[in-house]
Amino acid sequence: MAPAPGQARQFLNGNVPAPYSQTPVLGALADTRVVHLAIGLPLRDPSGLDAFLKDIYNPASPNFRHFLSPDEFTARFGPTRADYRAVRNFFKGRGLTVTATHADRMLLEVDATAADVRRVFHTHLLLRRRRDGSAFYAPDRRPAVDLDVPLGAVTGLDDFQKFQPQIRKVPLPPLHGRPGSATPGLNGTGPGGFYMGDDFRDAYGNGIPASLDGTGQNIALLEFDTYYPQDIATYEQNCSPALPNDTAIPVPLNGDTASTPPGADNTEVALDIEVAFAMAPGATVYVFEGPNDATSPDVLLDAMANDTPLCDEISASWTGYGDANTNTILERFAAQGQSFFSAAGDLGAYGTGDTAGAVPAPFTLSPWITAVGGSDLTSSSTSNPPSVTYNSESAWNDYSKNSGTGGAGGGGVCTNTLAIPWYQTGTAMSSNGGSSQWRDIPDVALLAQDAIEVSDNGSESGVDGTSIATPLWAAFMALVNQQAASEGRQPLGFPDTAFYAIGNGPQYSTAFHDITSGNNDLGGQDATYDQAGNGYDLATGWGSPNGMAMIQALDDTIPTPTPTATPIPSHTGSPTASPSATPWATHTSSPTSVGTRTYSPSPTRTASALPSATPSATPTNTPTYTDTLAATRSDTPTNTPTSSASPSDTPSVNPTDTPTATPSITPTDTPSPSDTPTPSDTPTATPSVTPTDTPTPSDTSTATPSVTPTDT
Repeated sequence: MAPAPGQARQFLNGNVPAPYSQTPVLGALADTRVVHLAIGLPLRDPSGLDAFLKDIYNPASPNFRHFLSPDEFTARFGPTRADYRAVRNFFKGRGLTVTATHADRMLLEVDATAADVRRVFHTHLLLRRRRDGSAFYAPDRRPAVDLDVPLGAVTGLDDFQKFQPQIRKVPLPPLHGRPGSATPGLNGTGPGGFYMGDDFRDAYGNGIPASLDGTGQNIALLEFDTYYPQDIATYEQNCSPALPNDTAIPVPLNGDTASTPPGADNTEVALDIEVAFAMAPGATVYVFEGPNDATSPDVLLDAMANDTPLCDEISASWTGYGDANTNTILERFAAQGQSFFSAAGDLGAYGTGDTAGAVPAPFTLSPWITAVGGSDLTSSSTSNPPSVTYNSESAWNDYSKNSGTGGAGGGGVCTNTLAIPWYQTGTAMSSNGGSSQWRDIPDVALLAQDAIEVSDNGSESGVDGTSIATPLWAAFMALVNQQAASEGRQPLGFPDTAFYAIGNGPQYSTAFHDITSGNNDLGGQDATYDQAGNGYDLATGWGSPNGMAMIQALDDTIPTPTPTATPIPSHTGSPTASPSATPWATHTSSPTSVGTRTYSPSPTRTASALPSATPSATPTNTPTYTDTLAATRSDTPTNTPTSSASPSDTPSVNPTDTPTATPSITPTDTPSPSDTPTPSDTPTATPSVTPTDTPTPSDTSTATPSVTPTDT
């Protein structure tokens, strides 16, 4: 079907992956079959974003680690309102059902039948058979749309890929507890000497005070299943000593956890929550959860980029392949100061081309992830009180240990798939099998063997996998960011630039545990790429964190903020009233449900305005302000404030009087906590003032009303 006159046909990329092009065809998908699609829009200025990112992660730049708020990112780089409206009208006008819109205009969610796809995307959806015998659907040709507005990736046109959890259950040794671990060097406080609870802080938290526990930090976990809350409580109670009774906060994609009972992969979700709390017991853990389908990854990641409160530390213990939408969101995390840790995988060394085929890649082939490999910890212990002491580590590889069924940490070179990022170019690769042309993985490592979890509604099990290491690193970053916050500094943001600077600098030997033994050669793959060694290597990256020395080394890379005086207009006169600025009302997110795929935080989160300063000198007649918060969206909660000013009466001041600083409220943008109101802000509602008084220097306003909304 040719496009209508005056229309341009654009072809979409990434919808006919090579792995299924040769699979057997079983027939056509039924015309009435409904598929859910997430339609991405490209950024307004991708080259500008690339330059911005390199600037804010350049220590020599005056903009070093000056991050954007979500609203600032959307205003500067997001798709335009006109383009988003045109895309929505295009698909709605062709009979597709719009199920969710996104406040940042980067995704539009729609439902379509297979017949709709054939008509609008000019492709047939065919049923094919995977190697394991299961069926999937996919387009028979490159999809295209007759639309002038450029599109990014469209996910949901196939359901070939499933994200894989990087966790393996392993049998526990016959001996339980200490002393008498069944495995030499395995001295955790769990059954059989396996590690749980405080063992992780004992081993990797050298010198970290108990008060540095992640308080005030928000950790996000990306999950494609749900979990049993009681499992988390049981794990915490079983630890010795018991962990604080922390409760994770689920953020389900469909807004209703009761409708999605835990499936077989609840083991992954439970493990991630449990070890995150073990490393950072004072942090708040948000579990972004959805079904393991084609659209969930991008929709959940986009929610993390817009959520309130914003999570500065993100963990993904699942491997799979991203798309253009995914890569854009990962760039956005870096621009907003969010760290994204991704499991490097449990299938050992990457062979040539494996990251584009047989071996699952870290979450996506992007330079803006921190890829986490695995290690095997050898420790000693004390029994009173019970504690674990770090002795040494080797690259995690239990393939032979478990009779050819175990795993090994992922790592290698992303040959022909991802160019080497700038932060790796200063690292010598000639001696470790790495590449000076292509991205080298992993970046760091941590324990990936012999941990305890509680899952499956009360079952205690031993587990291996980079699924242990990844949330542990995200939780460790919560300690780093808590330390920075206590000093009035920004969060670290994307950490790889700091990791490689430390690795190539004088602090390496104290900040990192350099892992120099073992390899991740799984079942006879080429171990040239996989041998651990001095410094950076393709089995364990730079190594694991060495407690407070690592926190201090990372903290040293965060610039100390330079105090700047905020000009405060002064006035004279004899005010008789001293009212305080009215803060935004405490509110909750209550999005309107649309369709069946509505993103809705649950339980409802409460966002409160920060206390506002009370002016010490204000005019006699003070206008009042009414802020109205209205939930208007069904995807990411968007409570849009509107302001109206209604002076109680007409102020009367002298002609030369300079009024006090006018409260500035800008409903279309949400300032980050670091935003400072200045006199240049344009108020949206300003009371009418007829100056009648003559100012003198004797009366100076000493405080500026400050309104900092924490949820949009």
